[in-house]
Amino acid sequence: MGLLKRRKWVLLVVAALGAVCGLAYANKQNGAKTASAPNENPVPAEVVVTVDPVTARPIRRSVTAVGSLWGWDEVPITAKVEGRVVRVWHDVGDAVKPGDVLIELDPTDARLAVAEARRALELELARAGAAVLP
Repeated sequence: MGLLKRRKWVLLVVAALGAVCGLAYANKQNGAKTASAPNENPVPAEVVVTVDPVTARPIRRSVTAVGSLWGWDEVPITAKVEGRVVRVWHDVGDAVKPGDVLIELDPTDARLAVAEARRALELELARAGAAVLP
């Protein structure tokens, strides 16, 4: 059944229940009058039923719950090197493929670390008396 048909059925059932409850209430009121005056003939009371045409309206669905919502699986992502982030290529929840670039790091720190290591190697080579790397 389509959503609109289900809504029509629900509204029809609600209207029918309202009519039945109204009749039951009217009968109860008539019963109270009859109990006080048993010699009178009970006259059924009129029940006013109002109807409205069925219209489609959006229904906001919400659930109130206590707790946390966590995904089924978690994938920790860590960088192999340290550095400042220059650009973020993907956001949380984006679909990525293996090998896709997630973030871009500032290469300045890496260049300085390479230059520092090269100078330390040259210093050790000079102490050992070697001009070039064997």
